[in-house]
Amino acid sequence: MSKELTSQEKKVIVQYSGFPEGKRLSYTKAHETEFIITMHYIYKLLRDGAVIADIGAGGGTYTKALAEEGYKVDAVELTPEYVKQMKQEFAGDNHIRVFEGNTGRFDGLLGSYRSNIKKMNHVEKQDSY
Repeated sequence: MSKELTSQEKKVIVQYSGFPEGKRLSYTKAHETEFIITMHYIYKLLRDGAVIADIGAGGGTYTKALAEEGYKVDAVELTPEYVKQMKQEFAGDNHIRVFEGNTGRFDGLLGSYRSNIKKMNHVEKQDSY
């Protein structure tokens, strides 16, 4: 990241570091249900050919699932540990790009997406895969 982290961002990184976020949605039936329900609503809103920004991607669970469906996904995560894990796991996957940052301070993301999900307003996407 090019900008110095705020104290809040540092707290978030400390909170999540060492936690296996990539496996959180498979710990219990309740966690699996969270994933299933969330994906249900994501699918209802996605348009064909959407390019998705997974903000706060954590371990990349949703990123991976959506890329496996053929969507292009930009995973944006603040925690360096998760960014490193996702870059390793998704290396060579031309459907996924991984970035370290957050929504408030990630210069390469703000204003760069076309409308990918119905009922959400975005600016036209400027770069493509």
